[in-house]
Amino acid sequence: EEQQPDHMGEESSSCVHWMVDYICRHREPVKLLLTRAEGTGYEQFIHNMVEVEVESTLRYMEVLRHLGRDVPELSRSLCHIIASGMFSGLFEIVVHDMPREQAQRDVEQFRQFYTGGWLKLMGG
Repeated sequence: EEQQPDHMGEESSSCVHWMVDYICRHREPVKLLLTRAEGTGYEQFIHNMVEVEVESTLRYMEVLRHLGRDVPELSRSLCHIIASGMFSGLFEIVVHDMPREQAQRDVEQFRQFYTGGWLKLMGG
């Protein structure tokens, strides 16, 4: 727990870059998942990803509180909206057939934007 706050930015960056690389290497299947999953077992795929992100966020905020940080209460619904927007933005790579280099650049700035927003919301 004590190490999480110091490593969160590194982990977040690493994970996002991995996701961009994965999305770019598997464009067609990801595009099918995003645009043609209705009526299949994958219909709730993005929603499920968002829910995992929300759970992780809520647990992380509890860790911060446990460490003595003054983290305001954020509603589950707000965390859901933010996570949903994050994944929607990330998947724009596929929707707009963005070249890998542009995707990496744009998503890095996108990640910085979200990180700054989370820091502000969490009292940072």
